[in-house]
Amino acid sequence: MSERRNKKYLFSVEGETEELYFKHLQNLIRAEENRIANPVFQIEKCSPSKCVKKISVLHSCTITAVFDVEDPDDDHRQRFENTLKEMKAS
Repeated sequence: MSERRNKKYLFSVEGETEELYFKHLQNLIRAEENRIANPVFQIEKCSPSKCVKKISVLHSCTITAVFDVEDPDDDHRQRFENTLKEMKAS
């Protein structure tokens, strides 16, 4: 059996529910015997822009933004648009 390397992921989340989703996903992946790597999830409650600024990168990396827009009401839409504006300004 070959040694599995750790693969690191950094998540910026809005609340506790999203944090629980990612922890559960990490556990599901680690339970899979045929996996080729061990995911290491670092989960922080902060905006995506603040999260990215904390990263010290020695090699190239890919940054992907995933949004959970729960409702089309004005409050959720405004928070989503504000996050996009913040990310564009960074």
